[in-house]
Amino acid sequence: MNGLGKILVLIVVLIAATRIGSWFNQRSGAASSIAVEGSGHTESNLQLAGDSGDLARSAIVPLYMTYCSKCHGADGRGDPGSMALLQPPPRDFSGSTWRFKKDHSEISRVIQQGIPGTAMPAMGHLLSDTETSDLADYVLHLSNAPIRSKSVASMPAELNELKDLGFYVYQNAMPAPPLHLTSPDGTPFEMSDTADRITIVNFWGTTCGHCLEEMPKLAELQERYGKDGLLVLSVCADEDDLEIISKMAAQVAPGHRVYADDSGLMTQQYSVGSLPTFVIIDRQQNAIASRSGVIDWLAENVQQAVRDLLHR
Repeated sequence: MNGLGKILVLIVVLIAATRIGSWFNQRSGAASSIAVEGSGHTESNLQLAGDSGDLARSAIVPLYMTYCSKCHGADGRGDPGSMALLQPPPRDFSGSTWRFKKDHSEISRVIQQGIPGTAMPAMGHLLSDTETSDLADYVLHLSNAPIRSKSVASMPAELNELKDLGFYVYQNAMPAPPLHLTSPDGTPFEMSDTADRITIVNFWGTTCGHCLEEMPKLAELQERYGKDGLLVLSVCADEDDLEIISKMAAQVAPGHRVYADDSGLMTQQYSVGSLPTFVIIDRQQNAIASRSGVIDWLAENVQQAVRDLLHR
């Protein structure tokens, strides 16, 4: 090939490279535009919490859509499919009860380290410090956004009460995992024994101080509403020795029946990540709601929610 031919080939290559680069930039811009539109927010109306009124940087929404929306949904209320399939379900950022403090530093820590026992992975190795900070800002923004009234209004009142108490209410009731329990006196308990009752499964531990403090209140709740169809199942999650379980429970709630998990699988099947954890099963033996953490079962608003469940 002569000198002129080589020059012509070089010019063609340069033109092609320029056009390819332009095409990639257009595609990248289009992808960002799609992500912003899909989130329900625009750069013109989105302001970040703690950003002193500065408009959101264009990269933040696509970053959230890439790493977070699959589980938490574009608006932070939870992706319906992930909410139904993942246990425990992804957080609805608009919820009033969070497992950890709702501030920038704690959200950043969770993004970096993940939450053991859940589908929330550690992403510190994937994101820069700036990206982590941006995501934390955006999650705070979503948590403070107005709650859409449509989904709340469509939920039965008694389930709304549970949500207000910090329970995650399943969008679609799911058959509860099987129960294979034994009480300290050797009495077996199966799922069929919950028929036509509202059941609160209380996962507790012999070394969990909060669990032991709550047990007398759960025993009292059972005493008050058992005749109306309430059943409290206190399942020990950290010990399978019936004698140890019985002695520990008798110290704090004499007469309250507790159970050991014969299968050893219930904490996995019910996605118990921390103690205490509570799962509510309806009269059709469907799991309808769950939550982790301390709750005052004898508080009037909690009792009212229980009464409303019993009469739904």
